[in-house]
Amino acid sequence: MAAIARAAITLLLLGGACRVPAPVDHCDEQAPCPEGYLCLPEGGYCVVAEAVTCDRAHPCPDGFHCDLAQHVCAQGTAPPCGTARVFQDPFDDGRVCYPWGSTWAAGNVDGIHEVNGELVFTLDPGQSQVRDFGCSSYRGADLRGEALAVELVQGIAETMQGQATFALVGDEGEEVRFTQSDAGLELAYSLNSDDVYRNELDFDPVEHRWLRLRETEGQLFFETSAAGERWESHLQIVTPGFVSRGRLELRAWASSGQTVSGEVRFADLGAGPEPVTWCPAAILQDAFEAAALSEVWRVSSTQGSCSHRLSNGALQLEATSGAFFACGIESWHGYRLDASGVWFELIGPAPAGAFVGLALEQPHGPSIYYGFAEDQIEIWAAYTPAADNTFQHVEAIADSRWLRVSQQGETIRFERRASADQEWTRLVSASGFALIEAAQIGLLIERADTTSPTTGAIAARLDNVNLP
Repeated sequence: MAAIARAAITLLLLGGACRVPAPVDHCDEQAPCPEGYLCLPEGGYCVVAEAVTCDRAHPCPDGFHCDLAQHVCAQGTAPPCGTARVFQDPFDDGRVCYPWGSTWAAGNVDGIHEVNGELVFTLDPGQSQVRDFGCSSYRGADLRGEALAVELVQGIAETMQGQATFALVGDEGEEVRFTQSDAGLELAYSLNSDDVYRNELDFDPVEHRWLRLRETEGQLFFETSAAGERWESHLQIVTPGFVSRGRLELRAWASSGQTVSGEVRFADLGAGPEPVTWCPAAILQDAFEAAALSEVWRVSSTQGSCSHRLSNGALQLEATSGAFFACGIESWHGYRLDASGVWFELIGPAPAGAFVGLALEQPHGPSIYYGFAEDQIEIWAAYTPAADNTFQHVEAIADSRWLRVSQQGETIRFERRASADQEWTRLVSASGFALIEAAQIGLLIERADTTSPTTGAIAARLDNVNLP
């Protein structure tokens, strides 16, 4: 305890600010902290009474990392953002693929449910339409140094033509997957639908009940297990680059016109010994001073031409289109907004005839858009994915160049300031929001004008995401 206290005192003497946990596992009213320590209500552990919060400017001593959500030092190293361990789902809350993904379907759509701790796909392809549907994680998972597993409780029956698939998918046509069908169990790494590596097994519903993708030291292993304890590897490949940001998918498919129906059932989606939460939004920081876009971002756009470039320490977005387009960048991984925030700076005037600003999007809502539209600041926030359940606010820009959004409990706070050396001023608050716990962060230009199509270029310069 003395060594930890000395470390905290050293930080304070150097101007640092850090609350260091005492060597007590838990504290509350019945189990108080030792003398000189306080019990932190948010985490239920003891901190040095004299110390204050830590942040990026005031780091923690060796052996600790700064929990940016609570601004306290926690023992050990911080988990990487987007680690596959965020994808934990026991399928027991009735919310399909929540919060890690969203459903998609082709053909008859009403067929994905959570029932008694299982994700159930109901296959009834007797009609003319193919049954093809699943859950996709919407945001990337970093599988490096991790293992991602799922239990295949019931696969495709031998009497049915179809597939059950557990996969990690990239944006450039890459995929690593387990596919179970009436023909057996296929393990593959494919590129643009062509298999680069592949192995086929006679499917055994007992021995192959558990499926796992495991990455270690640049190698990716395709493994199976009867009980999720002892694993057997059937395919080993060099780790593809997209594995650091691949989208998780669970899907089922059945051809049309069959005379039999069936179900595919998954259970216990998980990775690693303990689940972790998504990183706080404030941990994503970018001054756009590098020569190329950071690997935390990917380019996103809808119709029309979209380009981006880094110039003089800023991100320039430029788009050419007709009536509608959205052009920008978005994070590969998801971030949580609770006890955190996101902010950015607009350099120069807002472009005419378009919205430029920040987007926080997640498949299950809430989602937020906060930015500039010519001479106004505009806010559009959806409480749920339903477009008719929204909060909207418009206000004059005045001299505002910086915008920030943060969340405390069920309240979203929107703020602004004119320059980096000024204090933030509250613009408006909105209450009644669920926690934003896995949102992609985006910067974009958007035009939605169906009455007066234009073909000219629209550009904007943005900077200092989450930086002072």
